[in-house]
Amino acid sequence: MKIKHINIEARQFKANGKTYFIEADDISIARWSKYEELSLELQYGTSSFSEMHQNWALVTKLANELQFADIAVLAHNMQTSVLNAIDRTPVQLKLCALFINEENEDRSEITDEGISRKIDGWRKEGLAIGDFFQLALVFSRLIGESSSTLTPEYLEKISSQIKILQETPIPRSEE
Repeated sequence: MKIKHINIEARQFKANGKTYFIEADDISIARWSKYEELSLELQYGTSSFSEMHQNWALVTKLANELQFADIAVLAHNMQTSVLNAIDRTPVQLKLCALFINEENEDRSEITDEGISRKIDGWRKEGLAIGDFFQLALVFSRLIGESSSTLTPEYLEKISSQIKILQETPIPRSEE
């Protein structure tokens, strides 16, 4: 199967028999909460063996300092990281699932199962991941601004960033 690309400018695409709409104008409280969780995963998830090695060295240091509470937190984060590596679903895809919706989808709620179902449909359709990374980039800019309130002005800023992405050609490899 040939890799397919999303026409971001159209603000909609078909995948696995469903039509999805790219909607960055507003998100619900439930989706915002999920966004904050995914943002932390994106920021703090262990992504390399060298980082894992550094964490183990830190565990040793903390043990020598008798900092058991810190060890417990670090160990938990490392376990979560390993499980996420096994899952191998890029956080960027999960972020996209918050603002790419099916026509009749309940936009006030979001579940891990719903996110997985969307991503599975995109995977089955053979969609290129780069398009999703570009869309997630718009929302990833919010990571450092989690204390900001989600105002209409702020949402307009996000929408304008999506428009810039739409106007920027996506380099494609020739197959």
